[in-house]
Amino acid sequence: MCRCSQPDADMMALLLQNLELTKQFLVHLLCLDMDGPTPLAIEMLTGNIISRLNEMVHDCKEQLHELPKYEHEFQHIMVEVGRADTPAGLEARHACTCG
Repeated sequence: MCRCSQPDADMMALLLQNLELTKQFLVHLLCLDMDGPTPLAIEMLTGNIISRLNEMVHDCKEQLHELPKYEHEFQHIMVEVGRADTPAGLEARHACTCG
């Protein structure tokens, strides 16, 4: 019944992979910076990047949860006005008249 579970899972897996690679990169930078004069600069930068990534993950999750609401609303509109007046119906009608 849930058509979106596989794409959602794929997106989350990709996001987790990107977060892990980012973490590894930042750890590497931190190791390089420990020899420099300001090791705290990389730690602050790392913290800022991780905070922004966490915010993006939160926003992405909210958007994913909102998608079914929009799909339901579009289906409701299609029922009210009839399928011929929806964008998919217009595309099908356009293909019939132009083809």
